[in-house]
Amino acid sequence: MNSSMNNLTIVNTVLIAVVLILGLTGNFAGKGGNVVVAPTPTPTPTAAPTPTPVPAAVTTISTDELEAFYKTAYIEGDKDAKISIIEFSDVQCPFCQRHTNAGTLDQVRTKYGDDVNVIFAHFPLSIHPSAQKASEALECAGKMGGEEGFFKFKKALFAKGGDPKLDVIEAVATEVGMNATDMMACVNGGEFAQKVTDQMAFGRKLGVTGTPGNIVMNNETGEFQKVSGAVPATAFDAPIATYLN
Repeated sequence: MNSSMNNLTIVNTVLIAVVLILGLTGNFAGKGGNVVVAPTPTPTPTAAPTPTPVPAAVTTISTDELEAFYKTAYIEGDKDAKISIIEFSDVQCPFCQRHTNAGTLDQVRTKYGDDVNVIFAHFPLSIHPSAQKASEALECAGKMGGEEGFFKFKKALFAKGGDPKLDVIEAVATEVGMNATDMMACVNGGEFAQKVTDQMAFGRKLGVTGTPGNIVMNNETGEFQKVSGAVPATAFDAPIATYLN
């Protein structure tokens, strides 16, 4: 009798313990003996941020801004040409080197004569560590040798290809008959760093994002079209025809 009572007490104690455990964990036996788990609350969805509107692409620039840019630019061809091709370039960029060394824009200028001139502008990319100083070197060449010196030095520097480091700049200065000491003093002094930065900012305003970035500009109206990349000379025919007609 005592043994039966003791067994019953043990069973009751175990049952009570099970009930307590189930109660504490929030789980209860459902139909068929399955455990029903309390549902996880659904998180409140977060509203997506409002997208920032993208500004419309600029297709016209004021003639006053153009005039200010042209005053300090180096121009090949008739300065009063109706159309200018502004070549935003990076001396270290291999595509720019190919574009320049192939004489692409020289071919365009020859084809259209006094209707089209070509303007070189700086756009040194941050991925090219030597490009900024190489751009400044071109300006130093212009200071030392005028327009002729600028384009002579530019042609020789681009022809070197590769990385236009300071020693290359110095060697090219000697090669084209310039005083290498004066060249390096100008480059290291940073006299034209701001001009390079300003031209790059102007290029960005026109929508240039990479090099070579060519802009075909109607100088009478300020309208322009982009011709991006190291393209053949024929790629300029359509936009030029639009403005000539």
